[in-house]
Amino acid sequence: MKATAIWQKNFQFVVSNNRGHQVVVDLPQAKNGDDSGPTAFELSLMALAGCFSTIFVLVASKLRVKIDSLKVDCEGQTTDDGMQFTSITTTVEVSSPEEEATLKKILEKTEDICPVGTIFNRAQIPNTTVLVKR
Repeated sequence: MKATAIWQKNFQFVVSNNRGHQVVVDLPQAKNGDDSGPTAFELSLMALAGCFSTIFVLVASKLRVKIDSLKVDCEGQTTDDGMQFTSITTTVEVSSPEEEATLKKILEKTEDICPVGTIFNRAQIPNTTVLVKR
């Protein structure tokens, strides 16, 4: 796996995964950027939400659990300077005909194997996870 960042202008970069996918990262105007994309720091939290949702659906699929809809919100609390996460709250809203106990098992397995979540865990950033069944 490889990622490459190529400077465009000011604080704007195009970041590639070298499989043909790209994302623009930038700073907000308040920090002298052009606000043409998320910051790399914001992208890390976006990656957590994306990874968590992907793994949740993957685990549900392997267990043949029907999921009608899924929304994962990750809210990061930061230090006063906004440079580090101090904690994260992940809210998983899922609509499913399954029992809540089954969904909690999927949630626990997701917490155990989510690769991006593992990065945050190893950085010792507390993550509180909340399941909301719809």
